[in-house]
Amino acid sequence: MSKTAIILIDPYNDFLHPSGKAHAPLAASLASVKAVPNILALLAWARRADNRIPVFYALHHQTQDTDYAGWMYPTHSNLKVKEGKVFEKGSWGAQFYEGTEPNWENGDVVATEHWNSSGFANTDLDFQLRKHGWTRGYHVTIIKDATAAWSEELYQAATTLVYPLIVHDVKTVAEIIV
Repeated sequence: MSKTAIILIDPYNDFLHPSGKAHAPLAASLASVKAVPNILALLAWARRADNRIPVFYALHHQTQDTDYAGWMYPTHSNLKVKEGKVFEKGSWGAQFYEGTEPNWENGDVVATEHWNSSGFANTDLDFQLRKHGWTRGYHVTIIKDATAAWSEELYQAATTLVYPLIVHDVKTVAEIIV
């Protein structure tokens, strides 16, 4: 696994903690696959001395009152995040869920914040990966029991229909940390 990295997307309290502003619609999906314990297990495995797999963080923009001012075409998602003050800069909700914080000794990297659903679009994630030795043409595996969706139906559609079309593999944490 010499060229393996983990990309962890939005491990904020507002998503992962039961008191988070965006947690309620994700709760069933997170619980059904035990996503939070699986994320923590994956991180612990990655950071073992015999693995030392770096984690690249793709974090959502932390909202501020001036966000989207003058935007001609904000998306529904943009407006909901602003309206709900989800991931509000300086708030508890925009802090890392406990146990998901970057570990600099492990070689973890935090990319610039993304404004919508992609950790790559309009961020330096690709640049950071390349500067740390990865080249484009990534072999991507999505770990389906370390993710969630806005409903069980959307989760099932993503993991059984969409992900297999756009990535190389769809696996579970148990299949990765063997």
